[in-house]
Amino acid sequence: MKKEEAKELSDLEIAYQILKKEKKGKTTKELFKEICDLLDYNEDHFINMLADFYTSLNLDKRFILLDGKWELKEHHSIKTVVEDELDDLDEIDIDTIDDIDEEDDVESYEDEDEITEEVDIEDEEEETTELDEMNIIDEDEIEQL
Repeated sequence: MKKEEAKELSDLEIAYQILKKEKKGKTTKELFKEICDLLDYNEDHFINMLADFYTSLNLDKRFILLDGKWELKEHHSIKTVVEDELDDLDEIDIDTIDDIDEEDDVESYEDEDEITEEVDIEDEEEETTELDEMNIIDEDEIEQL
């Protein structure tokens, strides 16, 4: 790529063109160094802009980082693996699952009974205390007040 052409492009576009042409991966430093050399950027620019260039590569979906080297996604095929969960269910013994569920249900009911009994006892104690504090007044006494 010529310097005049490169000056018209962004750093990411130049990186894309380099990786497309060479068809092999490059580290962030190698890739950005090549861009800086092409555009005659000084060492300070390289040091100051390397992190920004790395961030831009990460955000651009055309690039992929494999084993520490940037490559183009278009040079790699993506294999999607779909596991069938129903195949795993065929190996499970349904009777065992039913037994486990029933045991869990019985335990949870027993726990609920204990909790209910405790609450009932507390409620009775509170009612007794409230009744003890109350005065019973006959209708005659109300008329006198």
